[in-house]
Formats: sequence, structure tokens, C-alpha cells
Amino acid sequence: EMLCQIESFEGVLICATNFYKNLDAASIRRFNVKIRFDYLTNEGKMLFYRRIFGGKTVIEDESLVKNSLDKIDYLTPGDFKVVYQKNFYLSDISHDRIICDLMLESKSKAAFNSRKVGFANA
Repeated sequence: EMLCQIESFEGVLICATNFYKNLDAASIRRFNVKIRFDYLTNEGKMLFYRRIFGGKTVIEDESLVKNSLDKIDYLTPGDFKVVYQKNFYLSDISHDRIICDLMLESKSKAAFNSRKVGFANA
């Protein structure tokens, strides 16, 4: 039914999913444009660290920050925003606190990414 509704829809349709791999070919071909947003690269993590926290913390040893960030998987721009907002009212934030908070955000996604969905593997 959903595919029929997509076919007959005359407006602009935007859809999003975290489960692209679960979609079948019939549904994928209904979309003219497909854009994938992946987790940040190591360079992207450092870029967001500088932009988001550059004014809130002093980056004394950039290689230490880079090495710490390189070890954290599953980071998105939204994770940096969450950590920034969590610590917004602090006058300054330590590097260790930022890294710890980013690790917590990453771990919450890692647990979700490993969880099975549906009845197939219950």
C-alpha cells in the first residue's frame, strides 16, 4: 500500500531511515535521489570539536584531542551538539569531560546498532 501511495503522490516526498539495508529494491527505486549520511570521519570529528568547543575549552595539545576522538566510533554532528548543550552553563569545560560525554553518546548508539529488530532472530 505504501508503494502505491508513493507512486500516486504528486508533491515532494522526503523520507528518512536508519534501516536502509532492510529496504527492498522495489521501494528503493521509488526514490529519485538517495543521500547517505554516515558517521563522522576522524577529520570531521576534529573539525566539530574545534568549532563547537573551541570557545569553551583551551585546546593545549591538539594531538591528544585527535587521538582521543579517533578512538570514538559512531559520532555525528548531533552528538557534539548534545554534549555542548549539556555543558552550556559551565564557564569552561575540560577536554576529559568532553571526551567522556562523547564516549557516552557513542556507546548509546553502539548498543542500539547491535540490537536485532523484528522476529527473524528472536
